[in-house]
Amino acid sequence: MANPFKFGAPVGGDNFTGRRQEIAEIVARVKDHLNVVVISPRRFGKTSLLDAVCERVARSRGTVARVNAMAASDDVGLFASRLVSAVYAGKGPWHRARESLTAFLAGFRLQPSVSIGANGPVFTFAAEMVRRDPVSVLGDAYALLATAATPVLFIDEFQELTRLPGNLPGVFKGLADQYADVALVVAGSKQHMMRELALDARGPLYGMMTAVQLGPIPAVEMGDFVQRRFNVGGKPISRELADRIVALAGPVPNDIQHLAYDVYAAVDSGREVAQADVDEGMQAASEHESSVFADTYVNLTSNQRRVLVALATQPGAGPQSREFLARTGYANPSGVKRALAALEDAGIAAIWDGSWTVVSPFLRRWLAAQA
Repeated sequence: MANPFKFGAPVGGDNFTGRRQEIAEIVARVKDHLNVVVISPRRFGKTSLLDAVCERVARSRGTVARVNAMAASDDVGLFASRLVSAVYAGKGPWHRARESLTAFLAGFRLQPSVSIGANGPVFTFAAEMVRRDPVSVLGDAYALLATAATPVLFIDEFQELTRLPGNLPGVFKGLADQYADVALVVAGSKQHMMRELALDARGPLYGMMTAVQLGPIPAVEMGDFVQRRFNVGGKPISRELADRIVALAGPVPNDIQHLAYDVYAAVDSGREVAQADVDEGMQAASEHESSVFADTYVNLTSNQRRVLVALATQPGAGPQSREFLARTGYANPSGVKRALAALEDAGIAAIWDGSWTVVSPFLRRWLAAQA
């Protein structure tokens, strides 16, 4: 039968586990018309979480509009077009009109061009039009959404709006204040930028957001999930080895599913999983990503490479320690600090449980093999 583990893309249904408390919190807040900022490291299941929240809100007859700012690249017109398309798809009162498209477009002072795609109307705004008057375009979309039942606007990778002209984070601050019935949910995987935008006193969204920080899913819960999915797939696994997979690959849920996928693939159908299968799966997962790891490593500066290798091969030595400085060739901690900041910004290294670590367990293994 098909491998019961999925990785590398958002998951739902039986492939999604945990986050019950976070989902319930976000759903309750948006129903109370509160704004929410979701801050999460990369690959911690943020998109899967938002999928589950959107599904819950829609199921309770709320109106959901969702857009990913990353998809807009550097084009403010494309972002506006995606936002307007998301609002239209939200099944607001305009859909009850005989001519739903005409009723929807009547709410815009600046008219987009419209084409009909496979999934319905596609709205297009020229970048220059939005650049001249972002409040009119975005504000009209916001005003239309406010006429719907329990309206929620989700903007994923919100920090990318800082790259676009027009001070869009400030624009959304003003719109959220003006249309208090619309719950604005923003999320991003660049944690320091999201904190600066929403939680720092100088940030444009400060004081208007309630924060939800995604941490690791408890190891016990992930162990239950791994054991359950192996059993569903017809390859039973002991709880000890399920916990071993979680310990080796955690805490990122995507990495746990990745390792579990390769372990499952190493076992003959109907046979119980053995320790050797876990070892084989770990080796396979690291080898499958080796070309990606090599590209990542080559694109780092020499200083960043030395710090990264030291993190992988000396997990117990803090970056400020004499041992770590000697390993990296730095005379003082300031150079290490700069390298760590760059590695964190790239999502390669992070602080977990108070200590710096290489995020990917498979990259850690690859680095150790190269050292």
